[in-house]
Amino acid sequence: MARCAQDKVTIRNGRNVWVLARTDRDSADLASVLQTAGGVLKRFLGQASPVGTRSVFEVLQSPQDTPHGARFVIGAARPVLVDAFQASSPEKAIAEQPALPAEVRTDYFVDCPTFRTIEAERPWYVTVEFDWRGPPTSIDWPRRKVNFLGMPVATDQGLDWLLLSAGHKGPAEESDTSLLDEVSDETAAVIKEAANVAKPILVGLALIVGGGAVVYLVSQYGGRRSRRSEIE
Repeated sequence: MARCAQDKVTIRNGRNVWVLARTDRDSADLASVLQTAGGVLKRFLGQASPVGTRSVFEVLQSPQDTPHGARFVIGAARPVLVDAFQASSPEKAIAEQPALPAEVRTDYFVDCPTFRTIEAERPWYVTVEFDWRGPPTSIDWPRRKVNFLGMPVATDQGLDWLLLSAGHKGPAEESDTSLLDEVSDETAAVIKEAANVAKPILVGLALIVGGGAVVYLVSQYGGRRSRRSEIE
């Protein structure tokens, strides 16, 4: 049953698919769009994950070979596969918006009680597929806006990120995975060693691994990480 009428989206067990719109106000290139997609999806999917699966790790641009633009492991969403493209012109932006098949789509943003917009002339369209390993859950309709300092802004107009449509394709399509499965043995060893150091402060760790992958480690006790980009 569609939940957008309640201003929520339901994440179902198995293969979910989302289409999001992203602003072009920061003149981002494809690599930046994919990287910031990882950050904003962590906010949506990581917070929606059961407590026991909310990893303190985040992997951006998994080094695993994949035909997709980017691959992530985010809590109960394992894996998360991301592709993106930018509308060719403002005039064609609506026509080029990706459409989910009717048999897959469960929710569409225009059916929500609040109409929302993206701040963009040529929006980026970000398609996300993920296998959800947790129980079904409903979350507030995903959207995000930040100011020039990267602080969130409570608004429904001129957003940086907005879920346009959501759907469900059926059972999970890939074997389960974890962050440690995604990186090299050497990187995994560094992560495990760092995880053994429990301090109530931010643990900052940035590693360049195969294919330019970046791994960030944050202490389970919280803290603030360095801001990679304001648009996430």
